Amino acid sequence: MTKVPELLHKGVPVAFRPFVWQHCCGAFESPLINAYKNYLDTNSPCERQIKRDINRTFPTHEKFKTKDGDGQTSLFNVVKAYSIYDREVGYCQGSAFIVGLLLIQMPEEEAFACFVQFMYKYQLRDLYKPDMAMLGVRMYQLDGLVEEYMPDLYLHFIQYQFPSSLYASGWFLTLFSISIGIEFSIRVIDLFLCEGIDIVFKVALAILKLNEQTLLSMDMEAMLIVGYFLNPLTRIQCLQHDLAESMNNPDLQAELFAMTKTFRLNPRTMKRMEKEYQNRVNQEREEQIELKDSKQITEQLINTQIKRANENEQLQELRNELTKTHSELSYYRDGISLAGEDELAMRNANEDQSSCYNIPAIPLEELNTPCSPTKDSLQSQFGSLPSQLGFKSSSSQTDSPPADPRPRATNLHNELRMAKRKITLLEQQLTDLCEDREKRRADLEAELMRLKKREAKSLLRVDECESRLLEIEKLWSAATYSPSSCFISFISDQLRKQASSLLAFYRIHSLPY
Repeated sequence: MTKVPELLHKGVPVAFRPFVWQHCCGAFESPLINAYKNYLDTNSPCERQIKRDINRTFPTHEKFKTKDGDGQTSLFNVVKAYSIYDREVGYCQGSAFIVGLLLIQMPEEEAFACFVQFMYKYQLRDLYKPDMAMLGVRMYQLDGLVEEYMPDLYLHFIQYQFPSSLYASGWFLTLFSISIGIEFSIRVIDLFLCEGIDIVFKVALAILKLNEQTLLSMDMEAMLIVGYFLNPLTRIQCLQHDLAESMNNPDLQAELFAMTKTFRLNPRTMKRMEKEYQNRVNQEREEQIELKDSKQITEQLINTQIKRANENEQLQELRNELTKTHSELSYYRDGISLAGEDELAMRNANEDQSSCYNIPAIPLEELNTPCSPTKDSLQSQFGSLPSQLGFKSSSSQTDSPPADPRPRATNLHNELRMAKRKITLLEQQLTDLCEDREKRRADLEAELMRLKKREAKSLLRVDECESRLLEIEKLWSAATYSPSSCFISFISDQLRKQASSLLAFYRIHSLPY
């Protein structure tokens, strides 16, 4: 078995390649070959998207250039079958190119079995998941490897803010088939079957190493406007035509694949970079959540302030109503006092009149009783007494009795009782509002302390970003080549702009004390 990688590096004969691929990946006589037809009888939710992308897969190749031909039909069947077999991944743009490479070598049933092994055994499946999280990990690992083996080129990319995702995403998703060519990708798959995903990193490093000097001579306009390295999935040219042609040169291919043996990938280093990327993504996600929470808390504070203003207005209305009720209560108390004084004055007048005529005092209740015999006897006995004593009689004094103040007092007592009840109710509402206000004030103070802590953390992150920018400046100054003063001025301006934008970002999203 130790000779198998060496033989694969030398190349697999075309006639034996289908047999070798199936044996190396473990798809030879797989049960999936017999189950393939069952998947074709099932509808897939991705069929419309698959049909739209089929015409874009190797449109110049003899097998796939005919619309709705045998090649495109086989390609559609295999991609559809896998979208049903693996519903989590379904269909992802780019996987059809790998299926196309397999169909060039073998029938569609065997191609389906090999593709399943590629996805699961060789971890291509993680690249095609909907979130494409593993693709980000691979790009981060490639950046780390470029920094290790080609530090000058790494700094050059950093200067122009040119991450690996702009040129290498298609390399991993299509195994170089869309950017360089089919023959080159077939040779990559020969090595992919014995080395796995590591060969993709090694080939990528070899391509960059062979073109390092050319890339270092390019400025930002050359890389962005000319499009030396642009994402192939955006249907823009990935490499210049002369580079693609040179990569298909057998001699240059031999040199490139020989160069891949010079790169060593430490599994621990790769795992460490994967954890670093995951921690960075988690930190960014937490920052986004914190910003979202800060925005929600700010809106909550504003709504609370509006609600507090409304409550203060309502409280003032209750106080005004309470003052008015107290005034009415005083009025009712004064009325009751006056009614009591009137009743006392009438009793005193009755006693004085009785004593003046030597008449015993008679209770007022008996005088108001219509059927009282005492009243009738007194009227018959003393009716002429005033005229005998020389007083003038008056019809109002003899005919109508004085008004009874008790009904008025009763009404005043009832109104007073209702007023007291209303005051008690208003005082209870006022107490509840005050207690609720104190509770909300405590909650707001707690939220304010939490926001102050977040602002302190944001300021610490600003300081950390500034320190990172200073480290990048030191790295640039330590580079082997010496850029022009104009370029240094340009980069300094870019750094100042980035620092200002970072500071402004954290100040905007930080709440004031």
